[in-house]
Amino acid sequence: MGLKDDGRNKKREGRKDQIPNGQFKLEKVLSDSRRMRDKGLIEKISFLIISI
Repeated sequence: MGLKDDGRNKKREGRKDQIPNGQFKLEKVLSDSRRMRDKGLIEKISFLIISI
């Protein structure tokens, strides 16, 4: 039981680590989209978000 619990805890910690990284990437992409509106990157970014 102890080994299984340790494995589950590691998976949960990994998921917690991935969530903030994803939020940071989204914020960075959104900030970039605000700068590059004239270049039409919003369509590409929105497509990437939908694909995720």
